[in-house]
Amino acid sequence: REGLICPRYKFVDVAVNGMPLGVYAMEEHFGKRLIENNRRREGVVLRFTEEFGNDIHRSAIEPFEEDRWTTAASLAQLEKAVNLLDSFRHGKRSVSETFDAKQMAMVFAVSDLLGTHHGVLSKSLRFYYNPITEKLEPIGYDGHHGALERSRMYISAEVRTGPEFQAYGDNDYWFRLFFNEPKYYDHLFHQEYVKALAQLAKQSYLDDLFDEVKQELGRN
Repeated sequence: REGLICPRYKFVDVAVNGMPLGVYAMEEHFGKRLIENNRRREGVVLRFTEEFGNDIHRSAIEPFEEDRWTTAASLAQLEKAVNLLDSFRHGKRSVSETFDAKQMAMVFAVSDLLGTHHGVLSKSLRFYYNPITEKLEPIGYDGHHGALERSRMYISAEVRTGPEFQAYGDNDYWFRLFFNEPKYYDHLFHQEYVKALAQLAKQSYLDDLFDEVKQELGRN
């Protein structure tokens, strides 16, 4: 609805050799079809690997469909994308120098609205490199509800100061790159974030949203 890249996701009745297994959730993977379905130019999708949990300094940055992006024809794009994300995690690039600031702000705001903050952890987000803008775009993923304590779940609290608002434990450094750290402060990103929060908080926006999804929601 807001133009963010997202995988297709639906429920299906599954049976194997005539044996019914019940309802399964089917989710699109991070490949060429995902990018095409979201009307983007072909580009590499990256992630932080999870062998070190949320420690983004030790985690490797790797592409999906690695065989496609390590050929001579594609390697230059892969290197640009990896360098962008690597520079950001080391504090060498700002949010808006690395990402599409409007989309990055919106993915955080949507997570605030839905309480699905697990989907914006460093290990959960996927990043699409747009070869036209030469910026990374967020792909929200694994945003299951209720992963964080309700009293600590609002990212907007990160804008505030004081140790009591450093609420994300092992993910603290990742969120400080976006929020509540003067040396990383990015005016453009914060401006877009506040605009996104204001838009999603309107009663008219929420009423329209529920009207739009009513039929699909009932079916699901």
